[in-house]
Amino acid sequence: QLLEQGWPVDLTPGDDATPSWQGRVSRVEQHVVSASRQRSLVVTVPNPLDLEPPLFPGTFVRASLAGRELNGVLDLPVSAITEQQEIWFVDDQGRLARMPVEALMASDGRALVRPPAALDWANGLDVLVHPMASYLPGIAVDRQRIEDADR
Repeated sequence: QLLEQGWPVDLTPGDDATPSWQGRVSRVEQHVVSASRQRSLVVTVPNPLDLEPPLFPGTFVRASLAGRELNGVLDLPVSAITEQQEIWFVDDQGRLARMPVEALMASDGRALVRPPAALDWANGLDVLVHPMASYLPGIAVDRQRIEDADR
């Protein structure tokens, strides 16, 4: 879809200076980085030297492009996801439970995951941020929430 529609990309200088340029996605690399679930895009800017100001080869830029909206996903610290692609949480009875999740992407220490459809998390979900391998499902826990000051 990125290639078929020539997805627009806004480019700005890496030093956040004023000029900006418009490019389009021309190629999507096949390799997906397993840790982040991201892949590289190649952006083409037509006639970059004819722009005002010119976009010179080797210029460091920030690229931003609009993505699609994801509904029904959890935004979690990457540390909450185990090697088995599961998260541990506290169920309605105050006991430990685990569930498999589908990792959609990860960036800057955060991950977007799709939980199973059967899980009712509309009213929130207490997820363990640093699960340990010694945890067992069904163990009673005493909840202590730590609010993330940055969020």
